[in-house]
Amino acid sequence: PPPPPPPPPHDDAAKSLQALPPDATPLGPPRTGAPTPSRAPSVVVPAAATVVGVTDPLSLPAASSPAAHPPPPLTPPNGGLRMVPPREHPAPTGLLPGERMAAAPISALQLGGAGDGTAAGTRCAGRLFVTSFRMVWEASSTAAAAAAASPGDDPPLSWPLVSLPLYSIDRFTKYHQTARSNGRGGSEPPPPPAADPEIEVEVYPKYGALPALRVLVAAAAFGRFSAVVRESRAPGFDRLFAATHAAAQARAGERGGAFCDYPPGTSPEAEFHRQGLNNPFSNWRVTALNREYGLCATYPRLLAVPRAVTDEALSRAAAFRSGRRLPVLCWKDAFGVASICRCSQPLVGVANKRSADDEALLRAIGETNPIGDTLHILDCRPKLNAEVNQVKGKGYEHASNYAATRLTFMNIENIHAMRSSLKAFLAVLKKQAAAGETSMPELEKSGWLEHLRMVLRAALHAARLLEHDRASVVVHCSDGWDRTSQVTALAQLALDPTFRTRRGFETLVAKEWLSFGHQFAKRCGTIAPLERGAQSSEEQSSPV
Repeated sequence: PPPPPPPPPHDDAAKSLQALPPDATPLGPPRTGAPTPSRAPSVVVPAAATVVGVTDPLSLPAASSPAAHPPPPLTPPNGGLRMVPPREHPAPTGLLPGERMAAAPISALQLGGAGDGTAAGTRCAGRLFVTSFRMVWEASSTAAAAAAASPGDDPPLSWPLVSLPLYSIDRFTKYHQTARSNGRGGSEPPPPPAADPEIEVEVYPKYGALPALRVLVAAAAFGRFSAVVRESRAPGFDRLFAATHAAAQARAGERGGAFCDYPPGTSPEAEFHRQGLNNPFSNWRVTALNREYGLCATYPRLLAVPRAVTDEALSRAAAFRSGRRLPVLCWKDAFGVASICRCSQPLVGVANKRSADDEALLRAIGETNPIGDTLHILDCRPKLNAEVNQVKGKGYEHASNYAATRLTFMNIENIHAMRSSLKAFLAVLKKQAAAGETSMPELEKSGWLEHLRMVLRAALHAARLLEHDRASVVVHCSDGWDRTSQVTALAQLALDPTFRTRRGFETLVAKEWLSFGHQFAKRCGTIAPLERGAQSSEEQSSPV
């Protein structure tokens, strides 16, 4: 039978922010017919996800636009994936566990033509409020009802709820009440005069070509509102949403402790067991050598290593790798012997230094696979970059020193090239959106599409080596926490169907990104709360 219809929307902001129970899945009835490609489907935001991200020179970074990162579909009880059309998205939203209101809501008229999919010239009444985690614009009950009842496939309201994480906000652009360009090659008349001065505010996402949200608000009210957003950048660790959210989940019994990398119900031990490492005949073992992070500060506490290598040899081998990030297992075929390991670049230098322990460790990794006679080392960098690093005292593995190995350079550029190419790509998109045309040659000149192709090519190459050749691979770049995580995670996503489920994907992100030290605060441009006096750096931010 079809699921029950969603509850009727209402205007009361306090009621609309009531926390939903953890198992609540307010799905509306399925809509007949496929939605038009111009509007991405929307869903109720789950506890671990956000929908969009945005950006006065607040120096607050943004995440993404809804077109770039649509919200994940909810999972019904039968396990199938289902998308809810925008018109069936319930207007009221719920606070996540540990989330609290930070400012009273203010009236805000949403203006169309932003990156949220609304058509230029449309207007929708609603409210704008801010919590300890995000800024939210929510449509009024009247507007939501009108959107649900609108005929055809193009209702006036595409996003009854727009959720913008605070750390994703980059800048606000303010305009006075005059006729101005609508970003689509035309102009919009000023709104009718009001008793209080009003301003138009555009909220831009990081790297965004278009604003993620356009609203018309009272100037005085928005001044107070934006001040709250600024103050929320550094609330203190005990009031940080990441801490309060984890603590709330711990109190509810949804996770074992207030700070846990893995999603509730999973753990590194469970993942090792799923990959068959607890088999007494396995060539791998789990060591607690890094339990206090003494071996490597940016590695997980538990490491899977070849059974033939002792902890003492591991400590010596770590000294030969950049940041002591020695080769360790990150995935193994549970029904076979092929595996994926990851590490950082060796400290070879211009003197071509060697480490007997590092060479023995790679040899032991190769010997865990009795089927493959060659251990494939995938260096994610271009060879030229690796040679430049060798002049700086680092470098890459020389085949003459590592027996039964094959080194392949995957030619993925560094974070700086990635950042520059995405900016160029979005600049072209913005220009083409204003002109109403599309030119693929101009988009290709930015280099962004080529970067995506090289990352996917490297991941596919690794997956094919394991799936078709039954060979084991070792993946690294310079430090082993950007390009390496991209390739290992994508390869596992292709090889292991468990990681293509929602819980499995959460585990994959925790395992390959969180546990192995990806610098989220720097790459996303946010300010790490524990780094007193730290400032977000454009030089270290990148769309990894």
